[in-house]
Amino acid sequence: KNKYNKRWEIDNYIYVCKKIIESGNSILLIGGPNDAKDAKGIEKRLGSSCINLTNRINLLELLQLCEKAEFYFGSDTGPMHFASIIGTKVVALFPPFNNPNKFSPYGENNIVLNSRSNINEIAKEDVADKIIESELI
Repeated sequence: KNKYNKRWEIDNYIYVCKKIIESGNSILLIGGPNDAKDAKGIEKRLGSSCINLTNRINLLELLQLCEKAEFYFGSDTGPMHFASIIGTKVVALFPPFNNPNKFSPYGENNIVLNSRSNINEIAKEDVADKIIESELI
């Protein structure tokens, strides 16, 4: 619908997920049918520390998972907002056409990173550093 890409590169997600796994945590992948192919690729590259629940859970199960999660990491989507409403800390990536001042995650101490022209301008190293600095892992 617009010229900007809302999807962050898969290799970027894998880089950050590996940093999370190195700290002793596991990764749960969630998403809908449009995310299934990417999630399968991520799952394959991350191995047994990654559980792929993409297109396998309902809204109630999503809310229960968010409630138990250490934090949520992903782009500005419905699940990100659900996680923040429940009180789960959020690391959110905003593409340039989504205004984080207007649509930021609910609550305090969330991390919001946005780009000026393309979401892939957000450096994977910066995201991993923010997660580590904020002691989420």
